[in-house]
Amino acid sequence: MEGGGEPEPPRRSGRARLPALGDSGFEDVLRGTPFGSPLRGQPHGSPKLMLDVHLDSWLREFGPRGRERIEADSVEHLLDELEARYPRLRFKIRDETGQIRRYVRVFVDGEDVSGTTGVSTPLVGVRAIDILHSIAGG
Repeated sequence: MEGGGEPEPPRRSGRARLPALGDSGFEDVLRGTPFGSPLRGQPHGSPKLMLDVHLDSWLREFGPRGRERIEADSVEHLLDELEARYPRLRFKIRDETGQIRRYVRVFVDGEDVSGTTGVSTPLVGVRAIDILHSIAGG
């Protein structure tokens, strides 16, 4: 503003404006999906949760060496993503029908779901998954 006149309008740079926090669809930008589109068939508004997944030492030979962060809404989707990232895990945790093998234990926040709800277990509000391969011996 010079000499008491009108304030000058802000100058525009050649940069594109990035969405700011609170802008509609900003979360979609972070996820890499188009504004308002569903995530892998999920209805918009029910996002999958990021979970910490830990495999025992035997399963780590075929998968991640430490904890893995995976986005999933059920044990089935979690195992699908884990097997997609680490193909050598296929058929180590689940059998040919997609069910958890009888000698594998899946713990959802410390609760064994292997023999109860199994792969259909929802992961709403869950933080950690531990997958253990039982050792048989004589």
